[in-house]
Amino acid sequence: MPNWIHACAATDIELDEVKAVFGEDVTAMVAPDLTPRELIPTYSFDQKPRKESGTVRFLFLSRIVKKKNLGYLLDRLGELGEGSITLDIVGPQEDADHWNECLAKIAKLPANITINIVGVVSYLESLDLMLRCHFFVLPTMHENFGYVFIESLAAGTPVVISENTVWTDVENSNAGWIIELANKQRWVQVLQQCVELDGDEYADMAAASRSYAVNWLSNSDLERATADVFDYALSTDSTQ
Repeated sequence: MPNWIHACAATDIELDEVKAVFGEDVTAMVAPDLTPRELIPTYSFDQKPRKESGTVRFLFLSRIVKKKNLGYLLDRLGELGEGSITLDIVGPQEDADHWNECLAKIAKLPANITINIVGVVSYLESLDLMLRCHFFVLPTMHENFGYVFIESLAAGTPVVISENTVWTDVENSNAGWIIELANKQRWVQVLQQCVELDGDEYADMAAASRSYAVNWLSNSDLERATADVFDYALSTDSTQ
């Protein structure tokens, strides 16, 4: 393997994947994908929908492909008990076969579950949808970074996500749940808990989510890491 291979990874997880392909001797740096210093600067909890025990609004916002696992989420929703449950599905339908499978699952859901198929939206519209839901849910099979997670948290929207993201500390911050895909029962338990949360409990989680995002976005180490990557690239002889 040549020793002149240079790489930049968004996370330590992605760095491990790079080394798995190119070997341990690869020259690599880690710099998280840059986001704006602020997201939804005019945020107020008053913009969130009212939360009552027994009702919930979920949001799935992603490309509709097998890896994002919408079908898995629909299966878990179908196992929930009573409650008024709404799921907004937002994103391009890139995998026709997977989408047809999802439509078949939607058709079999109980009457207390409402599915809104929104389709493709603009960036600003996606942020507005984040504000107007209670929880963002994405049982993804794999992510390297994912802007959508920090955008959700900035909207005061706790996340319910798989173990396959880099946002592994949100549960410790009361900003959501990390659940292994293999643990289907736990997914059902958490989604049911989302249904049953009352307004005060939800307000605490929304505040924790917003706080998590604000603190993460204000971390100057993120910009410094990117600056280090550019400094290294400008000072490196690519012929070596």
